Amino acid sequence: MTWRDISLVFSLPLDAVTVPALHRRFADDVALALTGDKQPTVAALRWPMVKSRQIDQSKTAAGIVVKQRVEHCAPAMVVFGKNTQEWIGDLSSRRCLVVDEIDAFLQRPLGKRALWHDLLAFKAGSNDE
Repeated sequence: MTWRDISLVFSLPLDAVTVPALHRRFADDVALALTGDKQPTVAALRWPMVKSRQIDQSKTAAGIVVKQRVEHCAPAMVVFGKNTQEWIGDLSSRRCLVVDEIDAFLQRPLGKRALWHDLLAFKAGSNDE
């Protein structure tokens, strides 16, 4: 596995129409640290997806859609936030690192040092596969 085979998964603020610039810059920096590539592919999932009464927009339906999206992610994932992890569900079939929400790192810059150590350990573990 190369480190280009990684997905960064995080939730966005509810009022976000696009990925906020700070979130995107942070994701770019994490991708650069792990893969050497500063232009990761970004796929956003918005909920509700459409405005229609005929399409199920329940929490259960949202969970199904999130799980389907994650199935198309890379084999290795960095998941930002336990809340995000709960939406994804079982991650035992993937190489996965779950860390705090991106906003936590943006609000507490000292937490970035711990994240950096976690990312290095996660990257070093790729040699096992």
